[in-house]
Amino acid sequence: MTTVERQEEFAPRVERDRVPPKAFWWTCAVTVVVIAASVVISSKLLQSWMRPAPEGASGPARADAEMGLVEQTLILTTRRGLDQQAKQRESLGAFGWVDRPHGIAKIPIDRAMDLVADPAFMRRSLGHDLLPGGPPDSGEQ
Repeated sequence: MTTVERQEEFAPRVERDRVPPKAFWWTCAVTVVVIAASVVISSKLLQSWMRPAPEGASGPARADAEMGLVEQTLILTTRRGLDQQAKQRESLGAFGWVDRPHGIAKIPIDRAMDLVADPAFMRRSLGHDLLPGGPPDSGEQ
C-alpha cells in the first residue's frame, strides 16, 4: 500500500454545508407562532392596564413619611432641608477661614469666579498665562 492510497483511505468525507429544509421551515413556523402569541398577550395586558379604574377604587396606599427613626420625605421639602440649603447659600457668599494655621481662606463664589476669569490675576498668581502652550519655560513654543 502506497502513501497516496493510505492518505485517500483516511481522508475526511467533505459534505456541502446545508441546513435540512424541513428543520429550517419548522424553526421559522415556531418563531412566527411565538412572536404572534407575544404580540397578542402584550396587547391584552396593555388594554387591561389602560382601562380606567372602577369608581370608588383607590390607588396603592401611601407609606408614612416617617418609619421608625428614618425620615422618608425629600430633604428639600422639609424645614430642615430648607434651613440647610439657606446655610449653604450663605456660606458660598461669605469670607472666612477654612484652615487658619495653614493660611487657607474662603472667598465668595462670585468673587472667585471673577478672579479666575481675570487673566492679570491668574498671571500674578501662577506666574504665567493660562494659554494652551502652558508656562513659558515648558519648552513648547
